[in-house]
Amino acid sequence: MKENKLNFLFMIFAMVVQSIFLNTACLNNYNFTFAFGLSEIHFENPSLCINILCIVLPQIFILLFYSGKTYDIIHGYGKMLVIRSYSKKSIILNQFLKTVGALFFITIIQFVVSWIIQKKPVESTDYLDIIKCTVLYLAGMIFIVQVEQLLEFWFEHNISCLITILYLYVSYVIVCIVKVGFLKYMLPSVLVFGVNNGSIKDDNSYIYSLVMLIFVNIMILLVKIFKMKKSDIF
Repeated sequence: MKENKLNFLFMIFAMVVQSIFLNTACLNNYNFTFAFGLSEIHFENPSLCINILCIVLPQIFILLFYSGKTYDIIHGYGKMLVIRSYSKKSIILNQFLKTVGALFFITIIQFVVSWIIQKKPVESTDYLDIIKCTVLYLAGMIFIVQVEQLLEFWFEHNISCLITILYLYVSYVIVCIVKVGFLKYMLPSVLVFGVNNGSIKDDNSYIYSLVMLIFVNIMILLVKIFKMKKSDIF
């Protein structure tokens, strides 16, 4: 419990650091840059890798916050839940619903922190863009956390967390450098940001991104349920 509180405080600290850095480095080209991501005008910046690290910094601490949750179910208190007549399927579904609810709350916190700290943006964004971007940001974060939870069926939680962080960071670097449109659909983690998912372009790519994230989230949830049913937790 104490470790969870500490990770939560570090997560809030990372959100504050991100917003301050975006102001200082003049990278806040959009309202709520945490969800919109870097503007394409910054892709040629020699400090691109550092800027991307700042953009994904809160996500890293969110993954640390969730690290070990599935691993503890498989190797820990999951046994007691099954003994108490909980089905393995219901355990995973319950975990998923709690994850969605918690990430919704975390997204609101990021929204408030960004609103308080970030200066007036260079490029205006309307309320519809902000809503679309926030919805996809939440769906993208659910995907990223689910990837970490799924990996914990095969690896220890520290390794699973590290793999997921590297996947998130490297995917964004690749998409920024290569600039191939369809590549972002092969690396769904980058769809968490508005500059990649179509939220600020008002085109069909927003719908494609939303459908893609819903699809991969459902697929990962089904795989988690399957793996849980096959796992011998006793």
